[in-house]
Amino acid sequence: MAGQGTIVTELMNQVPGMDLIIASIGGGGLVSGLLSATKVWAPATRVVGVETIGADCMYLSRQAGHIVELPAITSIAESLGAKKTEATQLKL
Repeated sequence: MAGQGTIVTELMNQVPGMDLIIASIGGGGLVSGLLSATKVWAPATRVVGVETIGADCMYLSRQAGHIVELPAITSIAESLGAKKTEATQLKL
């Protein structure tokens, strides 16, 4: 997670004044790292996580109020998701 957070510093160097980062949610490490780093280095920047339909474990976890595991990934893009997220940074 800490390693992925360094992406924020790279983005800040390439896009000064960025106000939005859109990131894929799979297992949760990338988006958690981005959220943590953004809080420190770019607090005015929003981070939005997106998921593939059929691999939406974060969305379903937020709806349920706890981490849920999908029985299967039904998206054609299986590698873009995870059956279960470990994103503990996001308040469920």
